Amino acid sequence: MDGLSRWMTGPGSSLLCLLICSACATTPPAWPPTSRAALLAEDRAFSAHSEARGFADALANYLVEDAIRLPQDAAPQFGRTSIVEAMAPSADTFVVTWEPADGQVAASGDLGWTWGRYLATDRRSGAPIARGKYLNLWERQPDGRWRVKIDAGNQTPMPTAP
Repeated sequence: MDGLSRWMTGPGSSLLCLLICSACATTPPAWPPTSRAALLAEDRAFSAHSEARGFADALANYLVEDAIRLPQDAAPQFGRTSIVEAMAPSADTFVVTWEPADGQVAASGDLGWTWGRYLATDRRSGAPIARGKYLNLWERQPDGRWRVKIDAGNQTPMPTAP
């Protein structure tokens, strides 16, 4: 038996296997630390994007590819593309903004959630047309950015005139 053959069948084979496996293993990204305040700021930036460029455009930029939207009294919507397509016709009708009330980031740093209140206003008059609460589940991306995995909301009745 030559030297390589002895090494491959002896104790060296375990070391070689370990080295190959460790070279193929993936490790989670080394994200910079994040805080509740940073996630809430990201949610506010999401709302500002919606106000400036429309809700569908904000969704296109802030949802992950396999996002889920859970609208009130409607079937769930799956996938960023179909969610954006469903919301695109409303771009000329109303503006959606929101303000997060609270949130939290998991100790692992890869998931977080925010909740708050939203307001939809008529694009032309600025009059309120809908309001409600929302809950977003955020997922940290390999590049460190936060993106929405699940968007859920429920409408609150508008106040009636006295």
